Amino acid sequence: MLLAVLSLAAAAPPAAPGDELVDSVVAHVGRRVITKTEVELEAAVLLVQQAGEAGLAARIDGQFFRRVLDTMIVQELLDIAARRRGMIAPEADVAKAMARFALRFSGMDRYRAFLVERRVSEEEIRAILRRSLRVDALLQDEFSVRPVRVTEAEQQERGPGGAAAAADLLEAKRSRRIQQLADEQRSKVTVRVLLDEAP
Repeated sequence: MLLAVLSLAAAAPPAAPGDELVDSVVAHVGRRVITKTEVELEAAVLLVQQAGEAGLAARIDGQFFRRVLDTMIVQELLDIAARRRGMIAPEADVAKAMARFALRFSGMDRYRAFLVERRVSEEEIRAILRRSLRVDALLQDEFSVRPVRVTEAEQQERGPGGAAAAADLLEAKRSRRIQQLADEQRSKVTVRVLLDEAP
């Protein structure tokens, strides 16, 4: 994914048995309503993508929950921009993304158990992946039309470090561009976060 906002698997502490999120509305992005259980599912999908089935051992505590919610809000804002530009996620690509997600589990039985335990349908997973693909298409378009480059002067200002330093600077500039895109949409729609502290 082009939008790599969080290092989720590393950030989340171990799971505690019996922990649950009580469902309620935690944010609005325009007409889009985001609930606690949606954030929990988003976190689970990202953890599986990054760390496989083992990522589900992570506990979604307050700080981690808020980071996922913030990332979700940015994704929703970028998705608004993607839709306005006519970006689509071909169903063939969505199907491939679904297959890759299922393969992150040790077997199809474990994947199906994940769906049952989370009380979610495959369509809910598809919706997350579909949005991600639209956002990827938006960013690919954005960076092809307005490429992000590191100038020689910027490299000299950073000092020694060679290719690694240049790569870090390039990633920082790309992240700023992504945030600018999200902020452009934020100025056009109402964003309300109804959660002061995560559960």
